[in-house]
Parts: sequence; C-alpha cells; structure tokens
Amino acid sequence: PICSSMAEIHRYYDRYRHQPCFCRDKKNLVSEGFSATSVSFAEASADYDAILFDAFGVLNRGGEAIPGAPEALARLSETGKPWLVLSNNASNAPGKITAMLQKMGFALDESRVVASGMAVKPWAEGSEWGDRPYYLIGTEDSRTAYAWEPERLMVNHPASGLDWREAEYLLFCSDRGFYEGPGPEQIAWLAEHRRTPVVLANPDIVVPTEGGGLMTVAGYTAATLLDRFDLPVIGLGKPFPPVFQLALSRLPGIDPARVLMVGDTLDTDILGASSLGLGSCLTMSGIFRDQDLPVETFCRQREIYPDWIVESIGT
Repeated sequence: PICSSMAEIHRYYDRYRHQPCFCRDKKNLVSEGFSATSVSFAEASADYDAILFDAFGVLNRGGEAIPGAPEALARLSETGKPWLVLSNNASNAPGKITAMLQKMGFALDESRVVASGMAVKPWAEGSEWGDRPYYLIGTEDSRTAYAWEPERLMVNHPASGLDWREAEYLLFCSDRGFYEGPGPEQIAWLAEHRRTPVVLANPDIVVPTEGGGLMTVAGYTAATLLDRFDLPVIGLGKPFPPVFQLALSRLPGIDPARVLMVGDTLDTDILGASSLGLGSCLTMSGIFRDQDLPVETFCRQREIYPDWIVESIGT
C-alpha cells in the first residue's frame, strides 16, 4: 500500500485527533509565538534536562544513519544528559532495535530503547481488556516481545485453542506480511460483525526510507480499517500517552516540562509531546525532507506547533 500524498496521510492521522487525551488548551497546540525558523540542535536542546529521540526520520532513514546523528548522541552521553530512543516500532523486539542502531554506528544499549510495543502489557494489566481474547496483527517479535499472554488470549496463536471469531479487540503492532494471508478477510469480518476496537501499538502511518520515499506501516492499515468501519480506538504508541508515560518513568525526578521530544512527525511526536506538556522539536530530516510546501504551512494546517525546528540533530 502506498500513501499518495501528505493530504492522505493527514486525513488518516485525523482519526486520532478526537481522542480525549488531547487537550487543545495545552501549550503548542496554539500558534502564539510560533516561528518556523530553523535553529541548531545544540540550541534547541540546551535548556532541557533529558531528551527523547524518535528513531525513523531522526536517527535513521531505513538502514542508514542520518549524517551526524550518532555523533550527536555520543556528545549527549559525554555530557551526562539523559536520553532515550522513543520509537513506535512494535515490529521488532527492543534488543533487535538496539542491534540495528548499533550497526548504524550508534553507541547505545537496550536500556536506552523504549518501543511502543512495550506499552501493551502495562495497558492490559491495568485495564478491563486484560482478560479478553484479541487478534494480533504483528510479527513474531510482536508476539514474543509485546503480546499479552498470547498462548491464552491471542486468537490467532495456535496454542490458545480459540477461534479467531472470538476476538474482542484488534492489536495492531505491525502489518508486515498481513496482506499475504487470511488476515484482511478475518479482520474485516471482526470489524463488521463484532465492532472490535482497534488497539494501536504503532499509530505511525508512514516512515521515511533511505531512498527518500515514504513506506506505509501498521498505522496505515489500521487507519484504512477505521475509515471503512468507524471503529473505536485505544492508542498506546505516540501520540497517545501510554508510551510517553513509560519513557518518563525511566527519567525519575525530571519534570516533564524539562524533557524534549525530538521527532519528524507532527501528528505523533509533536502532538503527543505537547499534549503532555513536554518540549517538542521537529526535525526536517524525515517525512518533511522532500516536501514542496514550507513546514510552517503544514504546522498551520494541522494546528500543531513545535517549540523548535531543526534541519537534523546532526547539524
């Protein structure tokens, strides 16, 4: 599947904007004082006590590190300023994400990585959905690293003994391989006949590739389903609070207002951070890199305004 334009991407992201976790009176969801002038990453990050980095579009594009990004994180480590990678990647286990970034030249260990799939189990443990059967849309890593009691509750796990029609919600982690099997027909049946809520571990619609294009991911598949059946949404990954709260729990004693979220996507990184009172920094090294319209136009169209804009964390 290919998103044809930024307008299509934004239309799908609009599916999340009605959620009650987004308070429109929070800072940076209004345009007062907004400037689209780009600054250096050093200037943007100087007054914050901790930094959260998105991965795709900020640290890397596909399998390539963004120039200067490994060095930027190394400099932060040298100063002792805390930083974490906060990714909507629910396709790969944290160890695999860490290994992929290490291969690109980033000096980090698994303790630095907070993946959106990690929010699934805390959510299930603390909610009314924790004992209900579900259908997983995801990879083997999604199942082994993130899925909640899959052998008991995952209807498309052979050990559960459940029929797929018993699913009471759809857990979207990854759509890799989804279109090649029976998944689309089964999911459509569940959506139409059971009105199954969509639990979004990965709300991303697209991610940038090393060639400069945009590749659709799990949030795209979920959004097309929401578009077709108007299902309820439960969000776990960015822009929703659970994964941000998970990251902040690893930064004890630091005021959220003193934490900077660095991302390339207005509707996930910037919206989510601003809604929770974090600082926000938009990088132009990801999905906006090859756009013809000025970024200020997109910010005003989306009514999402970052505190800072940088060309890249490597400059």
